[in-house]
Amino acid sequence: MYEGYINGLSQTLLLLKNEISINGLRKEVFEDLLLNKPDGLKAILILTGFSNESLMCIITIARIVEDKAFTDLLNKSEWNEEDSNDVKEWSETKIQGLIKSNEFFRKGLVNLFFEGGTIHFLQKILPLFELKKRCSDNFSGARYKPHRKIRHTVFQTMFSMFLCGSTQNLSEYQKQHCVIKIG
Repeated sequence: MYEGYINGLSQTLLLLKNEISINGLRKEVFEDLLLNKPDGLKAILILTGFSNESLMCIITIARIVEDKAFTDLLNKSEWNEEDSNDVKEWSETKIQGLIKSNEFFRKGLVNLFFEGGTIHFLQKILPLFELKKRCSDNFSGARYKPHRKIRHTVFQTMFSMFLCGSTQNLSEYQKQHCVIKIG
């Protein structure tokens, strides 16, 4: 199961890389990936090196903070939150649902990946290494051309780093714990 999941994500990343090579890096490419690929968000997170946990934290912060540039970037006024007084971290399921059902939420996430590094509020709260991930010039995965044997290892490592950075990840699915159980 783990191997198939990694292979599926690596195929999505390769398709994304090819799309970017042919048509250039545009917001519409990311929007299409988020809308039409089940693991589109995970592929973008892997490509940018941004963890799922960090994204969930930024979304939660966006729901609390009233910084005009930040909320405008994310199209927050169009998210249609039911109860903004009860702020708790949204689940991955909720975020995926909003990506599919709310065009403004989806476009706001894409804006975050492309322009987040220019927002003064984010410059104040994110460490520099995280802030640099919010610039479309730094999508190193889109320019990466590894040898075929190395490519699988690179994607597997990127995928593992993405999973290990998420509090949603259950330890029984982490590769290092699976090896311990087998041994």
